[in-house]
Amino acid sequence: MGRALVGLVLAALLVGGLWAASTMMPPKDLSLLPADQAMDVAKGFSGAKQIGPWALACDTPQKHAAANANDKTFGRCRLVLIYRRSETPKQIVMVLNFRILANRGNLAFIAALPPVLKKGDMLDLIWGKKSLKLPVSFCRDKVECVAVIGLTQQAEADLMTGPNAMLALPAGPNGKRSAVVVPVAGLKDAVAAMRRAES
Repeated sequence: MGRALVGLVLAALLVGGLWAASTMMPPKDLSLLPADQAMDVAKGFSGAKQIGPWALACDTPQKHAAANANDKTFGRCRLVLIYRRSETPKQIVMVLNFRILANRGNLAFIAALPPVLKKGDMLDLIWGKKSLKLPVSFCRDKVECVAVIGLTQQAEADLMTGPNAMLALPAGPNGKRSAVVVPVAGLKDAVAAMRRAES
C-alpha cells in the first residue's frame, strides 16, 4: 500500500481512534502454519505472501531500484501488519513493518501512526522483561508519524523467542498509555522468508 494512501486514511482517523486498542482486529485466514506458508517463498521472490499474521511484500529489483534511487536504507522486501478498527474495518489505525537494513542485514522495526503525535514522542516495544524505545523520527502534517529503530542481532533473537510483544503508545488525551499486541508467532519464519527473498 502506498504511503500516500496510508497517510490519507490515517489522517482521517479521529484522535481517540488510536488509543482504542481493544477495537483492533487481527488479520483473517490464519489457518495455515506460518512455517508452511514461508516455505513457498524462494530466493529472489517478488510479490505478496501471507505468513501467519504478517504479509510479506517484495518489489522486483527493478521497481525497488527505481523507487529508491536516492535512498539505499532498506532492502526490497517488507513484512507488514495492518491494524484496523473492528467497527469500521476499512479504517487503518496503525501499520507496522519489519524491513532489512541494506548495509548490515539487521532488522528495522517501523511503526506508522496517525499524525496525532509529534517528533520525539516515545513508543516502547516490550517483550518479556526486555524493551526498546522507539522515538518518533518524523511526522508529515495530516499524513502520518513514523517511529523507526534498528534491532541488534541479539534483540532480534530475543524478540523471536517470546510468545508476543507489546507496543506501548504515548499517553493519550486521558494521560494514560495504551498498548497493542505485536504477534510474534510465525515472525521467525516470516523474517527468514524475507531474508531468503532478498538474497
